[in-house]
Amino acid sequence: MNKILFLLLAITYTLIGCGGGNGGGYTNNSLTQLDCTGATAFDPVTAGHAAPLITDASGTSKNTTIILTHGKTAVPYAAHYLSFQTDMAALGYKVIAPYMTWSTTTWRGSLCESMAYINQLAQAEIDAGQSVVLAGHSMGGAYALMYGVTQPAISLKAIITIAPGHFIHLSNNMQTTTAADVTRAKDLENNGMGDVLYTFVTLNNGSSQSLSTTATSYLSYHDRSRVPAIADYASNITMPVLWMSGSNDSLTTNQNHAALAATITSSGSDYQLIASDHLGIVALTPDAIDTWLSSL
Repeated sequence: MNKILFLLLAITYTLIGCGGGNGGGYTNNSLTQLDCTGATAFDPVTAGHAAPLITDASGTSKNTTIILTHGKTAVPYAAHYLSFQTDMAALGYKVIAPYMTWSTTTWRGSLCESMAYINQLAQAEIDAGQSVVLAGHSMGGAYALMYGVTQPAISLKAIITIAPGHFIHLSNNMQTTTAADVTRAKDLENNGMGDVLYTFVTLNNGSSQSLSTTATSYLSYHDRSRVPAIADYASNITMPVLWMSGSNDSLTTNQNHAALAATITSSGSDYQLIASDHLGIVALTPDAIDTWLSSL
């Protein structure tokens, strides 16, 4: 990473942390990727959800599949995601919108199980002769980026992150809201109860929200010692990344998306600021995505 850019980024995180709000003081934890070796792929049907929504290309096919991962406690059929799926299909893309482990307030799987599930979906499309793009919104956007440096080395065409959120290392609010439950979850694990369902709290849209999940799964999303920090792994992403943020989304400024995106130096990567808020941005991205993908 460029030394001057790294210094500016470090100063930015320090200022955000001192200022309170959503920004959190960043501390390097040297965890640059997840070790998901041997992880079992999440099965949304077994978890009580449903199979992915699949929208085939309605325009001239570009032989490209976009896997769209939704935000925290969301579902694939939310209006802004359905709009995205329809518009991308009209532009010639097949879209797979799966239920993820963080769908609804019932989380039945770990972060590594989600990564293995993405692998499974992507590999099936690659085996069918499709190019594959991983796109994610909000929490799904943060984990789309993380997938870029996580197991295994499946050859994707690109990664698209839309208004990414749940960067726990950068959020004082997230750390404060979840601190007690992170400690409780660790205690449960230490007492052999890591796989028992309990209620834990997360932060969503600035408010606390209760989740039903296991201690081990909860920690895979909220324990800073187990979750890689974006500032530690962004520069290690080697595939093209399109980072799209909303000008009216507080995360864009509080977590300095522009500076974070600048640390991704893989060929073809781009940062775009769109006049929208955190949810509305999703439906505004298809044309820009199509233009960017066509340039790769």
